[in-house]
Amino acid sequence: MIAGAPLLFALGASRELGERVASRLGLPLAAHEERGFEDGEHKARPLVGVRGRDVYVLDSLYGDSDQSPGP
Repeated sequence: MIAGAPLLFALGASRELGERVASRLGLPLAAHEERGFEDGEHKARPLVGVRGRDVYVLDSLYGDSDQSPGP
């Protein structure tokens, strides 16, 4: 990581887009972990310090019938 540079995270299905954006910006994607829960909740946790940094998170708003809220 470049000290003081913005951090870019790409969650789930947005990884490919995140890699293209990161490449264009000349930045690596920041390390994180993700976990899905049985009730549909999702957790993402950065594995790098984010304090005092500009942070950008790419994540798709699209979801199939299992991931989208019901009617």
